[in-house]
Amino acid sequence: MDPQEEIVSEIKQLQREADKHVFSLATGALALSITFRSSIAPEHAVALWVLKGAWISLLLSVLAYIANLIAKAWLWVDVLQTKNLQLNARRRVIVVLPRFLMMAGFTAGMSLLAAFALANLR
Repeated sequence: MDPQEEIVSEIKQLQREADKHVFSLATGALALSITFRSSIAPEHAVALWVLKGAWISLLLSVLAYIANLIAKAWLWVDVLQTKNLQLNARRRVIVVLPRFLMMAGFTAGMSLLAAFALANLR
């Protein structure tokens, strides 16, 4: 295998692993914060909208991960059917957009969870 191909293969593998970790962390943070909402958001909690924003952002991250998997599957089907390996503008959007939304949703969700925690420190 060509050294450049090895590097590209390694980068793709690292991206897949990073995506899985972000998905796991987003799912865990969402599930735990909803499960223990009475503990982390008691009746007198301030800025509940921040917590709800965190949940929406984390949900966006989880859904974007699933969309990313579906988009990649669709892309491979399209490549096989058309026998065209070129990554045109439409294919780039299909590959990049869900991954961007996943990372942005995760970053926003975790930031909002931290902001909610700081706003409710006693």
